[in-house]
Amino acid sequence: MVSSAVNPYAEDLEYVEPLKRAAIERGGNEPLIKYLALDAAMGRNVATHNSKLEGGPPLLAYPTYAEFLLIHGQAYAPPVGRPRPKGVRKGPDKLCFSNATNAAYWDNRQYVEGYATSFIPVHHAWVLDGDGNLIETTWAKAGDAYWGVPFPQDIVDLSMLATGYYGVMSRLLLEEPYTEAGFRARLRAAKDAGTRVRPY
Repeated sequence: MVSSAVNPYAEDLEYVEPLKRAAIERGGNEPLIKYLALDAAMGRNVATHNSKLEGGPPLLAYPTYAEFLLIHGQAYAPPVGRPRPKGVRKGPDKLCFSNATNAAYWDNRQYVEGYATSFIPVHHAWVLDGDGNLIETTWAKAGDAYWGVPFPQDIVDLSMLATGYYGVMSRLLLEEPYTEAGFRARLRAAKDAGTRVRPY
């Protein structure tokens, strides 16, 4: 017997479909982008439902980090066959956000946060050299695909001060349409107010 159940995510999948297509057209790895699109659709469905509840939270500009990445992310070529630059060491496993933050700060590299795929897609961070080449600061073997957003050092620093954690993903990143200036102002206001923002 064929089920007549309606897909509860159909409307949300329809919403993210053009975001998915645009990300793939910008060079995104198709399986990784499809994963982000599914995550974005499910997250949008839950966030929309919750925002309609009495006293529920308002719908953010980006209900999930996956949706933010679909819109603002870009593809980065894995550093296959390219050794780490002299002086850049592999950091401790499972500490990609601190490894990338430290490499960006101490080695004057560009911090990037997004998703990468080794065996499965994971939230990840890495850095770029002066020519825009990816430097993997955590994994011994480079991932197969990378998709992320570069952030200036002052935003990385402010984010740590506002959240107490490495990495830039927080509600402050997702609550309004992204601009560097707007995100910087929200982080600065939270830091100045002494408000500790939870990572998302």
